[in-house]
Amino acid sequence: MTSITITFKDGHKELFLPQGRAGGSWSLQGAYKEGWYIVTDEYGTQTAFPAADIARVDTQARHSW
Repeated sequence: MTSITITFKDGHKELFLPQGRAGGSWSLQGAYKEGWYIVTDEYGTQTAFPAADIARVDTQARHSW
């Protein structure tokens, strides 16, 4: 499972933690697309941020073994 931390140019942060979903093949995903950074959760819900406002994106893999 992966967590995503978005740090904005103004210094505030948005943290997305894994919610978990049965089946094990679903996880948080983030991608840049057409000037936006889009976070998609395990259930397909998307949250988009203007890429121009983002200073940094960090992903942290979390293993259960």
